[in-house]
Amino acid sequence: MFIEPIEEVILLPAKTRYEQDDGGTETSTERRVMFSPEIPRHIGETKAEWKILRELAAAVHPERAHLLGCETGWKMREEIARVIPSYDGIQSLHDTGDAFQYGGPHLCANWKFPTPDGKAHFRPVPLPNPMASPGGERGPGSGDVATPSQREFSVSTRRGKQFNTLVYAEIDPLNGAPRDAVLMNPEDAASLHVVRNDRVILKNDLGSFSGRVFLAQIARGNLQIHWPEGNVIIRRGVTDPSGGVPDYNARVRVEKLADT
Repeated sequence: MFIEPIEEVILLPAKTRYEQDDGGTETSTERRVMFSPEIPRHIGETKAEWKILRELAAAVHPERAHLLGCETGWKMREEIARVIPSYDGIQSLHDTGDAFQYGGPHLCANWKFPTPDGKAHFRPVPLPNPMASPGGERGPGSGDVATPSQREFSVSTRRGKQFNTLVYAEIDPLNGAPRDAVLMNPEDAASLHVVRNDRVILKNDLGSFSGRVFLAQIARGNLQIHWPEGNVIIRRGVTDPSGGVPDYNARVRVEKLADT
């Protein structure tokens, strides 16, 4: 696997999310903001993330560092409540189990929407072709069934799928895929004359990724690989114009490698 060299890596000794001074909060997918009290443990040089930020500010701009605030975890939550009205209540979380649901139990209850007239408004928006290459040409996956003989596929990195499952492991406990897996539709694999664990290489004008075939139920003409390993074939600096979300898709050619 080709890995682009990194000039310098700085590791900051941060405490885990549950060891942060003055506790911390997290927001669930059901909009529930939950408080986790500080676990009083100190290992080596570790510090709360917000304390590291303050020290960096003091080192870079000592004359302006006081503008950052963040003197304590409690003061940060008070500021969050002031800046983000929907999070009003976060400043009152102190003990284990303390939580509140921003927006209430139901968003837009009784069909009242946060608009001037209280009604929902819909409008059409132009959608980009997610499977088009940077040059705009169409390819397999853009509405047509992939032609396996072309050995060209759309590949995406499993940033969401592998969250909290493969970050600290070599085998994904959700599906048994190893870190170098190339998730592939069984029909595509048959067309390419490859089977599970065959070594393949994905190539484009940015680089190459070497991995092993892992059969999965995904749409034909598409592949999935893990990250950050897969970043070597993802174009940098491409983001969604509306939300600023980085692109994690690429067009690649697939070649089978002889086992050594």
